[in-house]
Amino acid sequence: MQIREAAERLGITERMLRHYEKAGLMEARRSENGYRSYTDADLRRAGRIRDLIATGFSTSEVLAMAPCLT
Repeated sequence: MQIREAAERLGITERMLRHYEKAGLMEARRSENGYRSYTDADLRRAGRIRDLIATGFSTSEVLAMAPCLT
């Protein structure tokens, strides 16, 4: 699924998903046309990241926990 649908399912903005990628918290696959493409596993990971940040963890703290998010 593309970024718009992924963001809607997660209840966050497309910008936030791009931020997660830029911060190294997750990696989005790219389709042939260059659009980001998200799998169900990507959505679960992004949901965990969203929840950790919502509970007060910083992006750098979440990055340190990144291996545990898969």
